[in-house]
Amino acid sequence: MGNIQVIDSFIEGKILPEKCEDAYVVTEDFVAVIDGVTSKTPFEHKGKTTGRLGSEIVSEVIRNIKADANITEINQAVNEAFEAFYEKVDFPYDPYVEELQAAAIIYSRHHHTIWLIGDCMGLSNGLFMSNPKRSDVVLEELRSLLWWFNHERSDVLKYDPDQSDRGREIVTPWDTQARQFCNDDSTPFGYSVFNGEMIPESLIKTYKLDDSMTEIALCSDGYPKIFDTLEETEAYLQKVLEEDPNSVDINPRQKGILPGQKNYDDRTYISFQVKR
Repeated sequence: MGNIQVIDSFIEGKILPEKCEDAYVVTEDFVAVIDGVTSKTPFEHKGKTTGRLGSEIVSEVIRNIKADANITEINQAVNEAFEAFYEKVDFPYDPYVEELQAAAIIYSRHHHTIWLIGDCMGLSNGLFMSNPKRSDVVLEELRSLLWWFNHERSDVLKYDPDQSDRGREIVTPWDTQARQFCNDDSTPFGYSVFNGEMIPESLIKTYKLDDSMTEIALCSDGYPKIFDTLEETEAYLQKVLEEDPNSVDINPRQKGILPGQKNYDDRTYISFQVKR
């Protein structure tokens, strides 16, 4: 692409490619990483989970929206696309409880701006960009605490699939309950997500980049930390997976690597150069 040159890109599902709920988009005007929210129901449409469907719908909107669209216009277009999905597909769950959801980090060349909907990450010229979900931080630390109450620490934690993870059992229902805070800026636990609603501006992290920021990296939260290069980002992930596969020490999560998985989550990384 003339105005945006991709340097590195990578996407991998935690289990199989067809099960991956991440996506990324590169056009002449936008670059985005989209992270479909992990499905909480067995619902599938054409073999795709709600997380996969959500990421695909958001991707299609960004791929086709006008070059000078702002985040409000993108939000509105995503809402219309979600509404069209529900009109065509028999969705047996409450679309405001178990609905399609997706997080995203979106770069606009026209605005030279990055918008964060949910908990993806970005990096440019030393500026780290994130929008963590406060309830996730609380529940991740709670699970870690409960793990250490029940397991003896060693220098390198070893994953044992027969070992119960009582902490995960405890935090999972609370994670589901935390959905009530999505797109609600009346509480300190409010967070942003594409789900068919208009997102309050206060919950969208906006980074207006200066003209020196022409090399940019974006990733989903399948990486614990983002670096300027894919090689560094992957190397740090592998170090974390080796030293903390249960995600209870240097990288607290609501779950570790489950049997049959390559990672604790799907992951996507893209770095690119912008012509200004």
